[in-house]
Amino acid sequence: MKPLILLLALSFSAQLSWGQTFAEKKESRNNKHTAKTGLTRLDPGAVSDRAQQQFAQDFQYTSNISWKREAYYDRVSFTNANGSRMDAYYDSNARLIGTTAASSFKEIPSAAQKELSRRYDGCDKAPVLFFDDNSDNDTDMYLYGGHFDDADAYFIQLRDKKGKLEIMKIDLEGKVSRFAGVQS
Repeated sequence: MKPLILLLALSFSAQLSWGQTFAEKKESRNNKHTAKTGLTRLDPGAVSDRAQQQFAQDFQYTSNISWKREAYYDRVSFTNANGSRMDAYYDSNARLIGTTAASSFKEIPSAAQKELSRRYDGCDKAPVLFFDDNSDNDTDMYLYGGHFDDADAYFIQLRDKKGKLEIMKIDLEGKVSRFAGVQS
């Protein structure tokens, strides 16, 4: 009977240890992901008052303002003083990460236009988004289901010959790369 009780106690102890070790490993992976991406997941709920105050300082003469709390940032959509629609993104410390605005194929660097035109029919009519990074904030950005380093870039939504959606990222020098975010 004693060996059975001892065996059960050892088994229970081992399970508790493994459970703690597994939880610690999972937490460690989450911390490494956060450190790697520079992104901090926000608590769900209301948009930060500090982000709203910072937005008022960063952007004057705006209208049609709407806020949304997302996984990694607070996003504000608005019309700027020139009448253009934009989105601004604020990190967990209420610091501006950057802005996005609709763009056009004509605004993409010419080298990228040529490369994309060779590979995709009708790319000159595809939706284009421009991300303007805030160089004073090193937080990475998260768009289209993937993160990228903090640098100005264009994103264009294209369809391959089979109709599959591809997001291409274009830097300001015209280098084109397939964006690793959500593709369908």
